[in-house]
Amino acid sequence: MELSVFLNTYISCLDERGIEHCVLRNYEGLPNENIGNDIDILIRAERVDEAISIIRGMDKINISAFIRRSNLASCFVRGVEWGQGKTAIQIDLITMLSWKGLPYLSTDEVFKCIAPINESSFINKPSGYDEAINTFFSSYLVGGWIKGRYQPAIIEIFKVQRGLVLNRLVGVMSKSLAESLVDKVVKDDRKGLLAQLPNIKFQLLMSAFSGTPFQSAKLLIKHYYCECKIRFTPHAVDTVCFLGADGSGKSTVISSLMNELDGTTKCIDYVHLKPVLGRVKETATDRVTDNPHAKPSRGFMSSVGKLLFWLVLYWKDLFFHGHKNLTLRIWDRYFYDVYIDPKRYRFGAPLWVAKLIGKFVPAPGLIIVLDAPADVIQARKKEVSFEETARQREAYLNFARSQQNSIVLDTSCGIDETVKKGTEAVLEYMNARQKKRMKLK
Repeated sequence: MELSVFLNTYISCLDERGIEHCVLRNYEGLPNENIGNDIDILIRAERVDEAISIIRGMDKINISAFIRRSNLASCFVRGVEWGQGKTAIQIDLITMLSWKGLPYLSTDEVFKCIAPINESSFINKPSGYDEAINTFFSSYLVGGWIKGRYQPAIIEIFKVQRGLVLNRLVGVMSKSLAESLVDKVVKDDRKGLLAQLPNIKFQLLMSAFSGTPFQSAKLLIKHYYCECKIRFTPHAVDTVCFLGADGSGKSTVISSLMNELDGTTKCIDYVHLKPVLGRVKETATDRVTDNPHAKPSRGFMSSVGKLLFWLVLYWKDLFFHGHKNLTLRIWDRYFYDVYIDPKRYRFGAPLWVAKLIGKFVPAPGLIIVLDAPADVIQARKKEVSFEETARQREAYLNFARSQQNSIVLDTSCGIDETVKKGTEAVLEYMNARQKKRMKLK
């Protein structure tokens, strides 16, 4: 479905149901062209679930991923074609123009001043001053700066429509502070804006709590609850791990699959084998080895100690993953590889010890085992003997049979077919996850 068809159908449905709406910014090329990374649509909070249900009910598309924050619901819609072959787009349904759950612009007031983009358009936009205020605050309150691409337009609106801008701002801060803020924006005084930021935030808080203290407290708590749930729990992280012998095609399949899934979620993260301490990630060069069985196995205590340390890393990573938004994590190998190829990891203790520790390792949401006949694998890579390749292959297949959340893909049928089946499997898993987030059966 082309972007123009999707938007025409979706907005027509919103109009039919009497759901007020407007695209907050980057609407200049719509409906045929989207000049932004996503589309921000303002919707009243009490109608947002209905607005989401319209997307869910549309033919030829589906919501591949979904996340709800205190002020918006993000839908990643697969099946919408736009911009250089992209087939998925992010639709953010904004329910509140706010900072930490506390509004800096009234949704009611914004909707009073919306208008079509042009005379022939079915898409609404906010007034110039509401758009400028929202665009300014959405970056200024978080980072203390204005995005360069929006800066000239914001400065122009604050200068030309100064009175209208001030009328909006005095609702959430003192008149003197509002005037000072507008002056600094017009002069592009970034140092002054940064110095004034703490006072701006304080007055926003005071304005909210002096007017509606209980409601403001509820909104503030809801904001931090949502953010903590996203940042410090597995709620917003989908996990898929790829297993298979060297030569089964993991690197090639993973790379192609990540390209296919572009746009189906906010972020796609690649991890090799295990989490790491700090921010330095292992690179592909770090993993290159021509003889993975060259080094001798460690002793019992050091082998067990290493896996226990890994166990801590996996659990730490589950809750301190570092992601601030919806993320698909692709694992290339996982803890389970120790069962299959203990020599590679110099594991010198009995395998039952590794399997016992493995029972306590957080399980990925989907396990994809890549398989191929041993002679095909050997033709690709000969890091180990033919007999060892055959043994590993059978061990991976046995492991897959023991896991309910696993599938096996035969890579000897060709990369394109493997990636197609892998993409379908991952999207099916993501669909089940987004239904849980949307609390759907």
